[in-house]
Amino acid sequence: MKKGLSVILSTLLLLACFSTTSFQAASSKTEKLGIPHYSVAIMGATYGPSVDGSEYIFAVANGEPAVLNVIDPASGDRVDSVALEGASFAWGVDTDNNGNVYIAASDKFYHYSTETGELRSFGRPVASENYMWRITVDEEGRVFGGTYPNGKVYMYDPSTDSFTDYGKVVEGQQYVRSIDAVNGKVYAGLGSQKAQLVEIDIATGAKQEIPLPAGYEGDKFVYDLDVAGKHLFARVTGSATLLVYDLNQKKWIDQIPDVKGLDVSKLGPDNSVYFIKRNGDLKKYNLNDYTIQDTPVSGLWSARDMRWITLNEPDYPGQSLISIRYDGNYWIYNPQTGNHKMVKAQIKGEPINIQSLAVGLDDHIYTSAYMSGGLTRYDQTTDTFKAFSGNGQTEGMIATDKYLYMGIYPEAKMYRYDPTKPYDINASVVANPELLFSLKSEGQDRPFAWTQGEEAVYVGTVPDYGKLGGSLSVIYEREEDEDESDDEAEESDEEEDKETSKTYETFTNIVHNQSIISLAYDDELVYGGTSVWGGLGTPPTEEDGKIFIWDTEDNVKTFEAVPVPGHRAVSALSFDDDEYLWGITINTIFKFDPETKEVLGSKELFPFDWSKLGHSWRSAHLQFDPNDGQFYGRTEQGIFTFDPETWDYEVLEPNASLFGMDKNGDIYFARGEELYRYNR
Repeated sequence: MKKGLSVILSTLLLLACFSTTSFQAASSKTEKLGIPHYSVAIMGATYGPSVDGSEYIFAVANGEPAVLNVIDPASGDRVDSVALEGASFAWGVDTDNNGNVYIAASDKFYHYSTETGELRSFGRPVASENYMWRITVDEEGRVFGGTYPNGKVYMYDPSTDSFTDYGKVVEGQQYVRSIDAVNGKVYAGLGSQKAQLVEIDIATGAKQEIPLPAGYEGDKFVYDLDVAGKHLFARVTGSATLLVYDLNQKKWIDQIPDVKGLDVSKLGPDNSVYFIKRNGDLKKYNLNDYTIQDTPVSGLWSARDMRWITLNEPDYPGQSLISIRYDGNYWIYNPQTGNHKMVKAQIKGEPINIQSLAVGLDDHIYTSAYMSGGLTRYDQTTDTFKAFSGNGQTEGMIATDKYLYMGIYPEAKMYRYDPTKPYDINASVVANPELLFSLKSEGQDRPFAWTQGEEAVYVGTVPDYGKLGGSLSVIYEREEDEDESDDEAEESDEEEDKETSKTYETFTNIVHNQSIISLAYDDELVYGGTSVWGGLGTPPTEEDGKIFIWDTEDNVKTFEAVPVPGHRAVSALSFDDDEYLWGITINTIFKFDPETKEVLGSKELFPFDWSKLGHSWRSAHLQFDPNDGQFYGRTEQGIFTFDPETWDYEVLEPNASLFGMDKNGDIYFARGEELYRYNR
């Protein structure tokens, strides 16, 4: 082979007279600190022959850009790699029998030739779609894929070098998350309003739903689809049940609980397929009698496709099953001998986009990455990065004087990290970071908003796919009284003991059908900002983002209002030194008086068209600096400063995401995978 991812709040004092022009300062104060996160993160992979018949692993590692790696399965050696310019991740990878590799990455479609090592980019296969999900190649070499946000299926036909758009599969469904094709039919797995399975006739485009069995009305996605012989396997989430459908009889014949995904294997040599249970065990499923048998393989992660290959090794005769994991390690299992092994692929970690940022203890800067998660600490004194692995994609973080709290997607998992102790996420007794709780049972998914009170931290969340209505959780940080004797402790009031023993409390849907995306604290009150958008794939029912006030003593909402009519999210909140609350929607800043509960003024910072927005969870940042009496933050225009006396707004540094400010007033932000500092 050759070398070749309101208060109805009419603002009586609306400050329309202030100028909306901004001045962009020179960026000589900005310095690039480096790339905090490198990761081997494999979302999509497949296996197949090159043009000369040799078999390879084709795995796409997330990065900026994503990279297609061609791996020799016998040794793990990388024989080729090629950057997928314009893409940062790929869920869809498949091969035909002629050495052609097809890739659906980010919003683009690619073809890789094993004969020449050349990569061809087709750009967007469907102009209206922002994300490409799984793809499949049928027996005639045609490629089919699913999309977001309009839930479409498309086809690429190599014989005509053209694309066909089959349109929206089901009105209102935004995701075609999984797909397979055989015998002139395409099978599309949909979500997030509800899990649906639809059959599409390739020749005519006619669509027909295959209703799921009773009992799965609450599931949100047909997340995985695989055809093996006459059987179709559909894994639905969140029940994680693998449903088995007979394509000839056109009926459901089995339901297997607690299956991990992402794929069921192709049909094996003894009319069996293989899948992974939630506990990581590989199972054999006999299609003659529909029985499940154990294998000696365990400790697996979810599969990135599974295929049968020939290794030509004495311990692995005939056909062996292969699959690569998220971390770039792959396993091989031979059913004849029971032999199995794990091999580390020679895949280089790629730079990964920064997803969240917080200024922690001793002004260390903590970041997490998209999608691979992890935690990296930047030490200002030594100008060095230290990377920690193991935790997932952190949506929001906050540092107190003792801990770093992290809100992790999915299932809104809340972790607490003690930087004074060794990082050990796999500790047998108490891990560090420690998982405090998950809000999966409350239907929550993404913890973006954080603020700190006297004895607690507060976190606001966005709900799961297909849901509306976020939550506010209180995580208690009460200190134990070291001077209190055991006798005195026993005499304390039982009810008080019960109350103070609580680790956390959660309150859902505080503002009807709105997510909580910003928080601020003052004098035993939490102030929140909301977004009308909930989980992805869920149309909003409300028109305007709101602010609310939460009494932390009685745990009750005491106020709710629209601060800027027509604006669908309140992205950031912060108090000035006179205890006025300031907020930003996306492009408009406003001032709120907590005493009179009135908006005292607002100002549009720059034009913005809300109608073009699919969702808004974290679009601005705002922080008051008592040292100079100015606000600093981030908008779509970049890092800015704002004078609360004159209402002057100045862009300090364009093209920036995220925001953090240390005790010296220096500002940290991200550009893609790189961390920057603006030295004030």
